[in-house]
Formats: sequence, C-alpha cells, structure tokens
Amino acid sequence: GMRAGDVKFFAAIGAFTGGPQVLRIFFLTLLCYPLLAFFFVTREHKWGITILRFRILLLKLLGNFVPALILSAVRLEADDDLKVESVRTPFSLAIAVGTLLALYTRFLAYLL
Repeated sequence: GMRAGDVKFFAAIGAFTGGPQVLRIFFLTLLCYPLLAFFFVTREHKWGITILRFRILLLKLLGNFVPALILSAVRLEADDDLKVESVRTPFSLAIAVGTLLALYTRFLAYLL
C-alpha cells in the first residue's frame, strides 16, 4: 500500500552512494530507461497504441502553450481503445542498471 517504490529505491541507493554519485546514477538511469522501454514495447507488440498515447500526451502538454493543439489531442483520443492496456515498463530496473553502470564503469564520470 505505500506506493512510490522507485522513489524509495532511489533514495536508498543515494544513501549508500552519496550525493555526487547519485546525480551520475540519475543521468545513467535516464539514459537506460528508453532502451528498456523500447524492449518492453517491442516484446508486447504494442507500438501502435504506445505511439498514439504518446502523441495525445504530447499534444495536451503543448496545448498549454498553443490551445489549438488540445483539439488535435481530443480528435486522437477518439481513436484510442481504452480496453487495451498500456505496456508496463519497470523504472526500478532502469535504476538498477544505471546504478551498476555508475559503480562498475567510468561512463559519465566527468560529472563528478
């Protein structure tokens, strides 16, 4: 019931590695996550629905600056099949990979 396990996991890693190292781990995690998401979306063959929902989200975000884009997002929402579940991508796996890369490689070491 508490939720936000990824945040607690990242906080625990930060407690063990220290402040400067956790920043490097964060950036490595952000680099790893799209690769892992690509793998999970490909594995479940849900590229169409993923791209559609990403476009809707992007148009709604940009609609805060250009209100006409919200209408485009509403039109795209009509094509969305809400019965189809989105792909679940575990962010904690990206955190673990980013942590291992930070601890055992020199990748992005210039950040420290």
